[in-house]
Amino acid sequence: MGELMVEVCASPTAVDAGSAPSSTSISAPPPPPPPPTQHRRPRVREVSSRFMSPLISSSSSSSDLPHLLPSKSPIPKQHHTVSVQSPNLLENQSRQQQRSTSLQRRRRQLDSENFKKLCSLGVKISELYDSVVRKRIELGILQRTKTLSAILEAQIPYLDKWSAFEGDYSISLAETVQALSNASLQIPISGNVKVDIKEVEEALNSAAKVMEMIVGHVQHYIPKVHFSLPSSTSILSLTYCGFAKLLEPV
Repeated sequence: MGELMVEVCASPTAVDAGSAPSSTSISAPPPPPPPPTQHRRPRVREVSSRFMSPLISSSSSSSDLPHLLPSKSPIPKQHHTVSVQSPNLLENQSRQQQRSTSLQRRRRQLDSENFKKLCSLGVKISELYDSVVRKRIELGILQRTKTLSAILEAQIPYLDKWSAFEGDYSISLAETVQALSNASLQIPISGNVKVDIKEVEEALNSAAKVMEMIVGHVQHYIPKVHFSLPSSTSILSLTYCGFAKLLEPV
């Protein structure tokens, strides 16, 4: 058997170009590729430019910086959005606070205005109550006045008739007294005078009956109207008493 020459290369894909493959040489199968490793970039702290090493100049390219400084991990998206949205949130909060303060101020202003309106309405209601009380009193006075005027209007015709009746009675009494006085003056008292006593007695009796009738009528009307008769009645009664004494037999 001939020799078997096995050549293993360092890399699975590289083969010496100078060595020509022989017909009897057998190459080994390539090894499986290793699993890909996940490389995590180390976090890099932010370093101010004034604290950086003087070896790192401002003219150095960005490709050289990772060799000098550890790589910086990217900022998570959540923190970035929060940092971006925080000014908007603050602005919204300030606007909401301003709105709430303005609403509270407006409510306080409306409450004060409503309180003032209620106070003014209370004063007006008290004034209206006082005016209603006064109007009720005036209405009661007017109703009583109207009732009294209606009663007086109903009694006025009777009062007019009574005044006319009173005048007629006064005139008749005065005339009767005057007639009796004249008759008494015409009676002869001294001298040789012959008088028919029966005729004089009959005349005086008839006059006395008339006077009694008049006095009875007048006294009947006195308690109804509380009317005080004039002095003619007393004069008439005195005259009647005087004639009665004259007619007494001697």
